Amino acid sequence: VRAQGFVVDFFYRLLPLVRRTSAIGEYPAPRIVQLSSSLHLTALSSIAFQSIEEINNESLGPNQLYARGKLANILFTRWLAANVLEPGSRIYVSATHPGAVHTGQQKQFKDAYGKVFGSIMKAVTVPFMRSPDQGRLSTLWAATSPEIEEKDLQAIYVTDPGQWGGKSAKAKDENLRENLRNLAQRLIKEKAGQGAFL
Repeated sequence: VRAQGFVVDFFYRLLPLVRRTSAIGEYPAPRIVQLSSSLHLTALSSIAFQSIEEINNESLGPNQLYARGKLANILFTRWLAANVLEPGSRIYVSATHPGAVHTGQQKQFKDAYGKVFGSIMKAVTVPFMRSPDQGRLSTLWAATSPEIEEKDLQAIYVTDPGQWGGKSAKAKDENLRENLRNLAQRLIKEKAGQGAFL
């Protein structure tokens, strides 16, 4: 439901505003930044985004569900750049990797992996994680750096301020990108009506 609401809000409310803003030449070009993760690299090779049965696959554990979602963020970013933004519109889209950030989410390790293994994972990983202040730097860079417009950096995957690249082969796969779009469009029309995805 939240994903459907996001898509409807994005296409009906946010995107028209971003397009109008992009037409005002004296302002910096608007940017759309998706938060992804390097864990998209671990997404299963069998992921195809072709059916609701695949999406509801109960055999996927929390890591694979997360990896699949972050892969979808990058594919959506690439789809926006290729299919939604008009040439010369001065709108830049990117996806970012914040790094492993200690957000308090690690308290859920016990629920996801069991009390013993979850506690061990938390104890081993948290000391090496970035603070939230450090984790937001790649996203802030993608949203504000003049380099984006100066170098015409479209649909990049930012891993650290001033560093981009490192997308998986699946994140670059055009067929997978179109599969995701087709599945999303079909599901949103089913749940929110024919006019929900224009």
